[in-house]
Amino acid sequence: MQPLYGFLLGSVFQAAPANWPVAQPLLPNKMASKNIHVVPHNGSWAVRSQGNQRVTVTASTQEAARVIARGIAIQREGEVFVHRPTGQIRDRSSYGNDPESSHG
Repeated sequence: MQPLYGFLLGSVFQAAPANWPVAQPLLPNKMASKNIHVVPHNGSWAVRSQGNQRVTVTASTQEAARVIARGIAIQREGEVFVHRPTGQIRDRSSYGNDPESSHG
């Protein structure tokens, strides 16, 4: 069954024209990455999802960018990778995807 797309016009639902493109669900490889990176960017710091060339947000300090990245990682249950000004990874924190501790 095809989903019905449309819009409200006043209080009447109007079906979308047949030539409107149908929204496609995100494929697993197109979903936002759980890994969030804090990287140097043009004299400031940027938050960027892994595999994404575009930055999500920029901040004036590394700490401000880290706080923003932490919030995103908590929502996505992912990890934050904080890079040094040289690009090397300085710190890594996990939020929600830790393996269960092993006994023994």
